[in-house]
Amino acid sequence: MNILYPLWLIIFVLGLALAYLSPLGLPIFILFSGIISLWAFKSIKNLEVDHKALIAIIFIFFILIILRSDTAIAINLGVNYNKAISQSNNMHWTPIVLGISGILALLGLRLFEEKKGRNLLSKINFFVIAFILIMAAEAISQGSLSNYWRTKIYHTNRPERIIVWLSDSNTVLLLLFWPIAYGLARAKQAFLAPLIAVIIIALALKCDTNAQIVALIASGVVFGLFQLMPRQIGFNYIRSEHLFGTCLALGIVGFPLALSYLFQLNNFPEIKEQSPESWSQRLDIWQFTMNMAEKKWLTGWGYESARLFDPYIPSHPHSMALQAYLEFGIVGLLSLSAFWYRASLSLAKLKAPNWVTISCLPYTMAGLSSIYIINSLSYGLWRSWLYCAAIFMIMLFILIVKYGPMPSDHPDFLEPL
Repeated sequence: MNILYPLWLIIFVLGLALAYLSPLGLPIFILFSGIISLWAFKSIKNLEVDHKALIAIIFIFFILIILRSDTAIAINLGVNYNKAISQSNNMHWTPIVLGISGILALLGLRLFEEKKGRNLLSKINFFVIAFILIMAAEAISQGSLSNYWRTKIYHTNRPERIIVWLSDSNTVLLLLFWPIAYGLARAKQAFLAPLIAVIIIALALKCDTNAQIVALIASGVVFGLFQLMPRQIGFNYIRSEHLFGTCLALGIVGFPLALSYLFQLNNFPEIKEQSPESWSQRLDIWQFTMNMAEKKWLTGWGYESARLFDPYIPSHPHSMALQAYLEFGIVGLLSLSAFWYRASLSLAKLKAPNWVTISCLPYTMAGLSSIYIINSLSYGLWRSWLYCAAIFMIMLFILIVKYGPMPSDHPDFLEPL
């Protein structure tokens, strides 16, 4: 591990720096941090059952992606193997490779020596602080910095070229908010967290992306509930993370059902007309997606088939539940539901050292809910920069929980290298 530590450090530094300039930055550093963590695969046998179950569900999704890719569908229809590959229009290996890389990177982080882990965290902190300051400058200047990058340096208005496109970069800041808030609480600087929340809200208003505000508020409610919620509820002694995971799972299955009911209401046209423009457009996309999904409700239309319905579905359905239902049918919807239940239980297993008095559970569950909400309302399943940002959020949680601030009078206190 000591030999690999410098590589970890280089990849994190270069990956985070590149992430500000290109959406490929986040996937690249997830990919290479996973590659150098191949040695950590052997530690998978030591994981708790909830972690193993989550990994198993992720691999079920990988199987669905392969079996329902356009290549596999073409072969099933009798197309020659080589021709099917050459005619493929989707990159079905991307989420698989990045998913496995993310798992390996998380396994590797868990095995760092304390001094090395704290040193890595101190280096990452510089980039996180720099990112927050840049986003604060964007909020104050009404996005002039990102506009300068696009028009003066890159000479393009294509938002997919650069992750400093305000809406995307603000989503990354949203996902990092709760691990940052936990780190600030550990460092006795919790008063700074609301300032970051103000930046997120200001930028969301600038970009007219109200889903980010909804996600921030919803995750704040989750945080408050976990702060107040006792560890045991009622006579059945249901642990809070089980209850929360069940709610997330039911939300995945219930979302298409709720939309189906909404679309059948007699006053639905009036509801859509009175909705803000962005929500009215979402309702149009969701209604078309539901109509198409119901035509192949069992197996779905195949991986990335949402792109086949442009312009009715612009790139993705703006809902992970609807995309899973559209592309993989009821099997995909139930698999996604199981994933979120297990994700809740897995994050709840992240434990801080015994001397830490601040529980990380409210923060991890709030962070999980922010991914859930933003992915339910704004993005599809296969935005690689988005799920790599979610992986990075979990990385940051692991680093802060295991190697975060400790009091100077603690017997194990170590000065950063």
